[in-house]
Amino acid sequence: MRNQLYMVLVLFLMIVSSCKKAEQQSSNADAENLSKSPPAKQTQSTFGPLPGATFYSAASYGGTAVLLNAGTYTKAQLAAKGIADNTASSIKVPFGVKVTMYQDDNLTGTSWTFTSDETNFTTLTPYANDQMSSCKVELYATCYQNTNYGGTASQPLTVGSYTLAQLNAKGILNDWVNSIKVPRGLIVILFADDNFQGKACTFSGNDATMSYVPYNDIAGLVSSCKVIAAPGEIAINPSTKPGYTLTMADEFSGTSLDTTKWSPYYFRGRTSTDAEAAAVYTVSGGSLNLKILQNSTHSNSGIQSVEDYQMHFLGGRAIPRKILFAQKYGYFEARIKTQHGSGSCSSYWMIGAQDGGTIESAEADIIEQPGSYGDYGYPTHYTDHTLGGGGVTEAAVYNYTLPNLTDSYNVYALEWTPTVMNYYFNNVLYWTTPNRTDYRMGVVFSLYNASSGFFGTLDPSIPYPKVMQVDYFRAYSKNP
Repeated sequence: MRNQLYMVLVLFLMIVSSCKKAEQQSSNADAENLSKSPPAKQTQSTFGPLPGATFYSAASYGGTAVLLNAGTYTKAQLAAKGIADNTASSIKVPFGVKVTMYQDDNLTGTSWTFTSDETNFTTLTPYANDQMSSCKVELYATCYQNTNYGGTASQPLTVGSYTLAQLNAKGILNDWVNSIKVPRGLIVILFADDNFQGKACTFSGNDATMSYVPYNDIAGLVSSCKVIAAPGEIAINPSTKPGYTLTMADEFSGTSLDTTKWSPYYFRGRTSTDAEAAAVYTVSGGSLNLKILQNSTHSNSGIQSVEDYQMHFLGGRAIPRKILFAQKYGYFEARIKTQHGSGSCSSYWMIGAQDGGTIESAEADIIEQPGSYGDYGYPTHYTDHTLGGGGVTEAAVYNYTLPNLTDSYNVYALEWTPTVMNYYFNNVLYWTTPNRTDYRMGVVFSLYNASSGFFGTLDPSIPYPKVMQVDYFRAYSKNP
């Protein structure tokens, strides 16, 4: 299944991907590249405007018009977009867009939902004219019973995962779907079996017959599906999370690394000197930019929130023990743009904090993206290690092929409870495994650059510096 999904995504992304321009390299490339600013953050695709809803300050689409793309908007955020509090009177909503309008701030109070145009809010019940203080704009896909978008249409399928029972609740019966509409900004993965099993097909646009899909014909066979935001389309999540309390956050908004939160070394207990383990990085443009420079003797560059000489089940030279941030259970989220190309590997993971007398060697790889998988389809590599005998044994490994992760920022998260570890990509649950770790863990961001079986052979055509960008990191504890 993964190979089939991978090939579909390859064909799609090869069509829309723009060419990467090689940078000229000179003899002083290291110094030049270290100071070079990273590319600007990409919050939406550059291939035309995303669909969204347009609000008007007067009825019949009159007055001031403001387009809102997919995302959530508080009163302050609406004002920043040009919509003053309690001033919306009509709306245009294209197909594939769902708008929920709220009477109060922070998506609370009376709400109204729109999936089509509304010329006059005074006609609505409850009364809606000049009542909006916050809103949510979502993209959605629609499945149809017959080909050519005929027969019964499903209810809107917004970003999320849908089992057969959940599809039934949306009006989709088993083995029922024969055509589909997908707006730009979404990707839909349809599975032949329940619980995201069996053969799968990926759709990034409308398909009237679902008969020409590389390697699969899934028409009339759908039993579950996942709807995900296309890379680059995911909105930045708010820092507040319902049901959780923020315990640590770094938005990387300054010009230097906050060393009260991070150690600028990568497992220095393994090295002879601190210089060998020192991260190469800048903090600029609102991001942490981990770098590998041309002709550098460093094969990795990383930062950690915990340090100990035994870290990651390996003993080494004595170094100061630092616990800048470690936590047992909670929700851990980062927005990351990874480095492309064979020989590189971008990683965001957690590791035991070494609080106890035994080696706390478990690790949870929230994203491990090796360049050996090619430029157009990358896997997420999730592992949960446990100590076995004198070393570490793999307790659970899951690889899932995803769209190109290197052309845009994506959100990766781990929800860790006493019983399970849930892994998320762009706010969609992708995998669940039983929890096997009962001690605090710290956080590691790392970029590797070396020829190996897992990373792939270094590609000499890819310019330096190699860069992994972290937009933000946030940790939460679950409220009682």
